[in-house]
Amino acid sequence: MVCKNCGRPLNQGSIYCPGCGALQTNADSENTITPAAPPPRNNYPQFPQQVYQNPFQQNNMQYAQQPPVPASFSKSRTVLFWIGKLAVFIAIICFLLPFYSGSIAFLSDKSNSITGLEMLQKSWEAYNDTKDLSSNVSKGALIVAITLTAAIGFEVLALLTPTGTSLFSFLSAAAHGLFAAMVYASNQKAEESYDYIEIKMEYGLLLAIILLVASIFMMAADRSARKKQTKLMRQY
Repeated sequence: MVCKNCGRPLNQGSIYCPGCGALQTNADSENTITPAAPPPRNNYPQFPQQVYQNPFQQNNMQYAQQPPVPASFSKSRTVLFWIGKLAVFIAIICFLLPFYSGSIAFLSDKSNSITGLEMLQKSWEAYNDTKDLSSNVSKGALIVAITLTAAIGFEVLALLTPTGTSLFSFLSAAAHGLFAAMVYASNQKAEESYDYIEIKMEYGLLLAIILLVASIFMMAADRSARKKQTKLMRQY
């Protein structure tokens, strides 16, 4: 192959002459210079682009789109709540039942029982007659009167208030228990001093304590049931 301009020998396939710089063209097909072919495209399959979505973000959006739980739903009471209120009501009625009894063996074999309401009234009367806290009788009467007043007062609050029933029932049960401990201590002291005197607590006091404890458990079960219902409604 030679340069068509200056006749200088060229290498096969040269495009420009190194001597004169002329562009080399040839009519022959074998010497025709063709432009370089574009690079071949890759033959890998083309997949559609996928947008990555964070699953945690999807869950947050899902919860955000859920309707809010109605305020009245979480405040709705179950049947356990009303059973607890009924237990408190019956415990109040127990104040009309015998709380305390005492008997003297050589006078009568029959015990003289006193209801909770009568015991409350007699305690305040005994204190008002003397009002001398230096006297053990007056001091004991005042302690009994305050204890029974607190017991019936907390029962009324537990019955009437929509919230705090468990707390007031607990306080009332504690007051009843304190009075029961006083009765037991009085019996022990009477037995040490006089063998023929017997003092004991009656079924009205025991029944009131049992009902108040049952009310506490009913209220706790009501709160647990309402929490489960609220959780289920949030899920669906």
